[in-house]
Amino acid sequence: MKAWQSEVLERLNPKRDPWVLLALAEAGVLVTSQVCCLHFTGRQGPQACRRRLRKLRALRLVVGFRPSAARDAELHWALTDRGAETLAVVLGETVRAGAWAKGEVSARALPHRLATAEFFMALVGGLVPVRAGGAYTIRAAKADEPSSLWLGERGCRTVFGDPSRRPLGMRVAVVPDGAALIAAGDRSVPVVLELDRGTESTHVLAEKLSRYARVGGIGAVVVCFTDPVRAAWRVPDIDVPVLVGDLASHVADPWGPVWTADAVRQPVALGDVLSHRACLEGGRMC
Repeated sequence: MKAWQSEVLERLNPKRDPWVLLALAEAGVLVTSQVCCLHFTGRQGPQACRRRLRKLRALRLVVGFRPSAARDAELHWALTDRGAETLAVVLGETVRAGAWAKGEVSARALPHRLATAEFFMALVGGLVPVRAGGAYTIRAAKADEPSSLWLGERGCRTVFGDPSRRPLGMRVAVVPDGAALIAAGDRSVPVVLELDRGTESTHVLAEKLSRYARVGGIGAVVVCFTDPVRAAWRVPDIDVPVLVGDLASHVADPWGPVWTADAVRQPVALGDVLSHRACLEGGRMC
């Protein structure tokens, strides 16, 4: 451990700050209100959140910025290289800061990433580390652990891209926009997200879905369109449930009967699909 890292760790709140750094490592970028929702509660939550983020910025572990075209927008936060090195000590594994703190990400990628975080925060709430260890342990997540937690960019690339760490029998590498392990009965069912902001054709999207059919072990693929018109897209016939809807409706009520899953366009609830999937994979009739 470097001398500066020891000094920084002594100045951190060990019960909260590592989780904030981890959230930024997972999600890539979050706005202040999202950090607050994940890690700060009560009437004083927003004030405490802004205070801790300023503290982390003073330690040069995070950077706050506003998009150049929206100077009155909420502050966006990202992990710095120094923050990634500090989190690596906490987790006991390599952590990379990514390009968000350096201003090297396209303007198109930023709203996509924030919308992905918005969806999963509405669905299940907190972030979970893929693995944790070392002297400053953050609770580890096991592949078969029933939970309702989600993986961001870092976790998805690790779990879905690394063959030694793929859970639940997944056979090939594929990196979704986000993923969650959802408790369904006595099983934990993976749900993956493809978020479409109208930047690619539905033909390309259909090809992505065909890859998920070859992955194995996925409970459902959620396709969320920011444009309600595109949400009328007909789901291709593959061997894994695909739920389609528009982002605004599903952030408001992601667990309600607001999805469509076939050409009949009948509304379905995500929980019903996952429970049925868990029963089938468990060898039971439901």
